[in-house]
Amino acid sequence: MSLPATPRGTTPRGTPPRAAENPPSQTLSVKGIPVTITRRAVRTLRITVYPDCRVSVSAPMGAGGRDIAAFIVSKLPWVEKHLARYREQERKKPLARNRFVNGEIHYVWGVPHVLKVTERRGNPKIVTGGGTPSRVPPPSPGGAAPSPPRSSRPAAVPPENAGPPVMEMYLRPGSSAAQKQALLDKWRKSLVARAAPLLAAKWKQPLEAAGGGRDFEVKKIYLQKMKTHWGSCNPARRTIRLNTELAAKPPECLEYVVLHEMVHFITGYHNRVFYGYMDSLMPGWKEIRKKMNRNLMS
Repeated sequence: MSLPATPRGTTPRGTPPRAAENPPSQTLSVKGIPVTITRRAVRTLRITVYPDCRVSVSAPMGAGGRDIAAFIVSKLPWVEKHLARYREQERKKPLARNRFVNGEIHYVWGVPHVLKVTERRGNPKIVTGGGTPSRVPPPSPGGAAPSPPRSSRPAAVPPENAGPPVMEMYLRPGSSAAQKQALLDKWRKSLVARAAPLLAAKWKQPLEAAGGGRDFEVKKIYLQKMKTHWGSCNPARRTIRLNTELAAKPPECLEYVVLHEMVHFITGYHNRVFYGYMDSLMPGWKEIRKKMNRNLMS
């Protein structure tokens, strides 16, 4: 979750007077960016960019208008950088909250599935492909373009009026939307839990060969639904953490994230060494990253 970004401001001279009960505020447009200026009992000018792209400045009661404007202009590159970051985060959010009704589209390994909700007694579960759990996508051949899972490949002669595959969600009567979301999250986690160890094992030997004998065994894989990261790692402990939402993306996206985090066992930075390994082992990684960051619902 993103927090408001606030840099340290400058400190004007003098002691600010006591603030009024309702501090006066005004809006100033700087290069097309609306900035709300509020005068408070503070000693320094401070500018804040919020995740909803609001920009505000807290100013001492006695600060002059020209000084405030000059301060905002001096911080414009910083403001524009954080506005771009928050807008990109907003672009990646789903366009609408899931309602979990019949006919709604959900993605499984990048393939759109039509949701069918059935209320019945028994343990809640999700199945695809006529009553069987979604298969684990096969690891792509090293250095080659990843192939889609078998279930997403078109048949040689498609059946007449064939539609998208179905995702069947079985729930107890009266289940809430939150319970349905929790079931979907748990199911996606199980898909990533089955696929990720296969991918880590696949890339272990190529990385060790390229890394001069370094150890690339992944000791543990943590799974978590995350809002701003697809993955992370702890090189010292040889562990990686993956976003369970990757189960909705094409299978090559999960493979890219696994390899990405394992390459960080060599270097913790996105530098020439890192990109050299990625270019050598997965030449198409940049296109995969674009595909991964594209909103599937758009």
